[in-house]
Amino acid sequence: ILQAGSSASSLFFLESGRCHVSIEGREVGMLCGADVFGEVALVMGSPRTADVTSVTPCEMSVLSLQDLQQAMAAHGGLYHKLRALAESRIRHNNALMQLARASGGHGGLDMGRQQQQQQRTGGHRRCIETSSI
Repeated sequence: ILQAGSSASSLFFLESGRCHVSIEGREVGMLCGADVFGEVALVMGSPRTADVTSVTPCEMSVLSLQDLQQAMAAHGGLYHKLRALAESRIRHNNALMQLARASGGHGGLDMGRQQQQQQRTGGHRRCIETSSI
């Protein structure tokens, strides 16, 4: 869906399905229905920072940068919420990448999975599968 390093022109709203978020080939998060993604590059004015790959069929809505800018102009708090989400995800992803590098390249999401299962961390929340209910 997204490739790290590509230019950013849209914000994505995942309505259903699941996606892996990875940086340098290491999984750093999982997105599922009702998640938003693509905000980091838009808010920070940078290229995409992660790969997002669907792992199940997904339905999503896409908001163009122009429409997002109009929405942020009309709703002042929207920019601050998206920036806070972006900063939280950057901190989360950086921590997981540091942990993976410190462990000799092993790790990533698996090393932080227990913490992630207990709380929403960095904007990536645990997806609950119907088979586990």
